[in-house]
Amino acid sequence: MAITELKVHNISEYLEKIISLKTGHDKLWFRGHASNAYTLQPTVYRTPYTWKDEISLLHQFKARGARFLQVQPSNNIEWLFIMQHHATPTRLLDWSENAMVALAFATQFHNDSHTGHDAIVWCLNPILLNSHIRFPEYDSEPIPNICDNNELQTMFESPRQDYPVAIIGPQNTDRIIAQRGVFTLFPNKDSFTMESLSSAEKFLVKIVIPESDIKPISEALYYIGITESTLFPELDSISKELKRNYMAR
Repeated sequence: MAITELKVHNISEYLEKIISLKTGHDKLWFRGHASNAYTLQPTVYRTPYTWKDEISLLHQFKARGARFLQVQPSNNIEWLFIMQHHATPTRLLDWSENAMVALAFATQFHNDSHTGHDAIVWCLNPILLNSHIRFPEYDSEPIPNICDNNELQTMFESPRQDYPVAIIGPQNTDRIIAQRGVFTLFPNKDSFTMESLSSAEKFLVKIVIPESDIKPISEALYYIGITESTLFPELDSISKELKRNYMAR
């Protein structure tokens, strides 16, 4: 079966589609892509990297980054979350529990390099995804905090896993909190995309925003208060907002 594909032209239609998905999905996570050419892969799966590069990047990041941290991570998984936050390639793929955050990423980051492409919001049922892994705690904790789960950490150091796992990570940055950030962790093996997995149609839904509707939706999001500093609560974001507001006068 093909992955369900829905098309929306404005925020109202988007919210209607999200609410309608509640019938078949008790829980959904969301990820926005500014171009439909992008696939559901973590950065270390993408050219010029391979999954084999992650361990080298991890060792170098630990050696050079430790002095900048007041509290040292207790294991490699915790290091991966710090690497991900600072844009070092990892096997982690970011998602959000907030559908509007994903819509903002899909539309407000659409630029000239994306010309000719529609935008996408992917919807993921993390519980159904994790049912393909069946780790011991699944029944009581189907979406685990992997930092507290040594057995699951060991499982995902192996190339034997065929599916990524939906996980909760440390909520230790303003950005992750603002974006309601959650993650999928991919296994140590050759690259693949989530949408190409067997039974992907059971845990993925694709919402398409036609290119002609991207700018109006982006502007509407700004109007209702979803801005750079909403997604990235940092001084740089305040500066970007001030400059954009000034140019719009």
